[in-house]
Amino acid sequence: MGEHVRPHLLVVDNLQHSVRPEVPSIRPQVITFFDTSNEGWGASIVPRQAAGKWDDRLRSQHLNIVELQAVSNALHHFQKDIMGQSVLIKTVNMTVQGGTRSSGLCFQTWEMFQWAIRNGVDLRHGQQTLS
Repeated sequence: MGEHVRPHLLVVDNLQHSVRPEVPSIRPQVITFFDTSNEGWGASIVPRQAAGKWDDRLRSQHLNIVELQAVSNALHHFQKDIMGQSVLIKTVNMTVQGGTRSSGLCFQTWEMFQWAIRNGVDLRHGQQTLS
């Protein structure tokens, strides 16, 4: 992990132990659904869909890393559809919310949020229920 990331990890750690400010309620304009498996990922923004297969490197990673990569892949795939939008990310895996102490996941989340800022995308998370 680079030294440039360490101060941000401390901020994240401090936020997990503090009172969080109230976030204004914004109704998402776009809702995306995600799913992953050992073989690949899928996402949809109704009526559009996207999917891909994992390479050997990602297939061997922890599920949380793979889930977050699926979200990132989908955001990039649907970039033109979601620019300047509020996006609700619906996943089964709650780690995708970013509540983690893993430096790898923290850095991956940091990169995703930097991309969102550059593209004017407001990201929200909601748990997807299994049926």
